[in-house]
Amino acid sequence: MLRPLPGRRAVRTRRSRHARTRDRPPRCSSAIRGGLDSATTMLSPGCGNCNVISVCAMRPLETRDRPVGYLQTADRALQVLSAFTATSPTWGVSALARALDLDKSQVQRLLATMSMRGFTVFDPPTRRYRLGPALVGLGRLAEESDGTLTRVRDLLVPLAQRTGESVVYNVPDANRYRCAAAVDGPGPLRYTTIVGGLFPGHGGASGHAMFAHLPESRVRALFGETLERCTPTTPTTVEALLAIYAEVRRTGIAVSHGEYDSRVEAVAAPVFAQGTVTGAVSVIGPRESMRTHIEAIVPDLRRTADLVSAALSAPTT
Repeated sequence: MLRPLPGRRAVRTRRSRHARTRDRPPRCSSAIRGGLDSATTMLSPGCGNCNVISVCAMRPLETRDRPVGYLQTADRALQVLSAFTATSPTWGVSALARALDLDKSQVQRLLATMSMRGFTVFDPPTRRYRLGPALVGLGRLAEESDGTLTRVRDLLVPLAQRTGESVVYNVPDANRYRCAAAVDGPGPLRYTTIVGGLFPGHGGASGHAMFAHLPESRVRALFGETLERCTPTTPTTVEALLAIYAEVRRTGIAVSHGEYDSRVEAVAAPVFAQGTVTGAVSVIGPRESMRTHIEAIVPDLRRTADLVSAALSAPTT
């Protein structure tokens, strides 16, 4: 038994809740409805605890993955921001702390600090936080500073003008897809997609156009056996999804009839760069207008997807 030094009391220290849980595997990201944002658009192996793909932006970095100059507080602040998604746009402090497996007081301080800078906004009646206006400006700046996306958007404009519908360029983001560029249709009745918005990979033409070119084993690892139902037409089993993918590979296009939003229909074609699927161009609009000319859109859609593929495959100077 250890004896205290003369003049000192023996003190039994207790590890904090965070310290006790630090060595535990991070909480499975499927605990959040609809999954979580990936830190990268690459299709990465699963986390091992669930069928949701990592590397997840909410998941703490392993020690071996931390770069020189790594700052844990900054990393945790980014984890907090990354928890806000299209399916989880608001968070209470307690729920967010549980989801991130972080100390509640630490999450509270991070949210309060970011709120001072406009990165989050606190709603007193509900006692929940949402993303703040400061991120809107940063998002626009990021979009404008990426010359590649500017070129892609320019290629989408003629297709939107000729079809009268909105046109989007989506990219894979873990087991979902994200809008990287968008052009609204010129008509009074149109569907508007927010750049940066995330959508379930199994519900929508863009997801089908991209994920259809993955090996079956990867598809099963991405989505699992049972899929969340968004509307009555959403595929809810991986077998149904694989059947859709077989048809996409046969025809070269994907069509969805209200799989994510029952009021919307879309047709999409994959985009390739150096032989690898990097995204999809999709024409999307209200069901009433899309059904009248969806077949006529296909040839123009294919040509636009080919142009985007060529732009992304061109060597940079």
